[in-house]
Amino acid sequence: MATSSRLIWALALDRGLPGWRLVTKLEPKTAIPTLAIIITSLVAILIGLINIGSATAFNAVISLSVSSLYASYIVTETLLLYRRCTGSILPHQKHLPSSSSISNDPTNRNLNWGPFHLPGLFGILVNVFAVAFGLIIFFFSFWPVATPVEPATMNYSIVMTGSVVIFAVAYYIVYARKIYTGPIVEVVPGEASSIEEMAPKEKIDLGMGV
Repeated sequence: MATSSRLIWALALDRGLPGWRLVTKLEPKTAIPTLAIIITSLVAILIGLINIGSATAFNAVISLSVSSLYASYIVTETLLLYRRCTGSILPHQKHLPSSSSISNDPTNRNLNWGPFHLPGLFGILVNVFAVAFGLIIFFFSFWPVATPVEPATMNYSIVMTGSVVIFAVAYYIVYARKIYTGPIVEVVPGEASSIEEMAPKEKIDLGMGV
């Protein structure tokens, strides 16, 4: 509940979800994203109710979690591998220079290593292994678990995953590309140490109200 609602609220805060203006609103007294919690609860209840009608349909929905999880790993690991091989990640800095804005800057492509990372060839080999392992699991996550394959034992993960991808791409092309520019930086080092120190207009831009 806590993890899912936080993820929904965070993605909505970046304007990456339909209805993000409503989802990002916080309860004035508790500063809790009430709508994000309600959405998480409703989805969990609906998924549980599916099992009452059809165990096959329930398994089809649940199978989406495996393919989606490893797809997210593969994307981030592949991008990290690309950055490693091209040497485009800057050395770690204890004090990063502050920016002139707390909103997302799509033109800033600089990345810095954190306090710890595996340098050189060893880090690349570990990264390659992670990508290869993820691809293997992702590929076999779409296969049936037993033969002969029947409607009750069929793995419908490919259908669920494909549907989500098609919806996400269509939503981005039609609407999200106009407003979604990537993660919004809430606090810039050296300019604001907490959300409370933001100007009212900056809070509104982040969907936090005042």
